Amino acid sequence: ANKHGSEGGPAQEGVEATLQALLQLSSQQPKVCDAVAADKKGLDTLVCLLKSSYADLREAASGVVWNLMWCTPQHVATLVESDVIDAVIGLLRSPNIGDAEAAMAAGALSRVAGG
Repeated sequence: ANKHGSEGGPAQEGVEATLQALLQLSSQQPKVCDAVAADKKGLDTLVCLLKSSYADLREAASGVVWNLMWCTPQHVATLVESDVIDAVIGLLRSPNIGDAEAAMAAGALSRVAGG
């Protein structure tokens, strides 16, 4: 199971584990979404992850953004201001984006348009 990006080492794996946990929590707990959206550092981190060279991290970060959009529409403005949405758009424009990432990113963006 040598997926591309596995050479990232423990730091990347740690980030991925944290992201996956956040992804799960943010899909179940609106309070988690509120906390993430209120955390400027956390949003900056999401922006960095959306620009990551690791597909797994980009996909998970897109998923977190999607959850933030869905459980708390009032956070859309915050996400736009903190460049999270720009990062998602950048991701969608990326020539080497994977299908899963594209689906997550597009889903998050459709929420902006619809919200």
